[in-house]
Parts: sequence; C-alpha cells; structure tokens
Amino acid sequence: MNYIRQRCAELGLDLPPVSPRGLYHTAVRNGDTLYVSGQVSRTENGVIGGPADVLSGEEKVAAARAATLRILAVLADMISPDERIRILKLMVYVMTNPAFQDHSKVADGASQLLIDVLGEEGAVHSRTAIGVASLPTSGAVELDMICAISASDR
Repeated sequence: MNYIRQRCAELGLDLPPVSPRGLYHTAVRNGDTLYVSGQVSRTENGVIGGPADVLSGEEKVAAARAATLRILAVLADMISPDERIRILKLMVYVMTNPAFQDHSKVADGASQLLIDVLGEEGAVHSRTAIGVASLPTSGAVELDMICAISASDR
C-alpha cells in the first residue's frame, strides 16, 4: 500500500474507482512528471452539479473535495509504494455564472484536502482557479494537475 492510500485510510477517506470516460488516460507519466487528467465532482451518488454560485458553501466545498478524492485515487494508482508525489500545479475549473467571484474559496476546498493527505511538502502547489460556462456531466468543479514523482526518503 502506498502512502496516499494509507493516509486516506487514516483520515477515513474512501478513494473512488476512477476510469476514463473517453479516449484518454486518467494520467500520463513522462519520466518523473505526472500529468493527471481532469476529474469532476463525481461521487458514488452521482455528480455534484453546478453552477457553483447556486450551491451552498458546504456544497461548493463538497464538490471540490469530491473532485480531489478522484485525483487522489488516480495518484495512488500511478505510484509505487516507494514513491512520493509533489504537486507542482493544480488547475481548478468552477462552473459559474459570470458574476461569481469566489473561485479561490472553492479551490481552497481542494487545496486543503490535498494538504491534509499529502502534507505540506507534497501538496504546497501553484494554482489557477477559473470560472467556466460548463463542465463535463455538468459538474460544479473539475481539477487537473501536474506532479513530480520522486523516490521516498522514508
């Protein structure tokens, strides 16, 4: 078991099964760099849909966390037990109406969960949070990321 799965288990987080819904891979590794495909705010009960500006604060955070759990599941599937992840860039897409301005607050829900699971050394990242008119399956949030993979020093 790698450290991502172990830490999620410690926190009581269930990582969902993730598979592509089109002609792509959930992630592509090039050397020590991992490019993770977009993951929407899908749970076992369906998609947490947008637009985000009609959701409550709790629902926005839940949408960001749902997409983050999917990203963590992909990361856990892509590394071996002796490897660690360092997030370089997190891109957060929030389905909103034009007047919405709290993209960063929605994105903070994803960033905080990544820090909780990966720790400061793995999860401190650069980030972009933007509003979009639509997302796949009308998800409220979609995340993608770029990570560096290194050998574990533990």
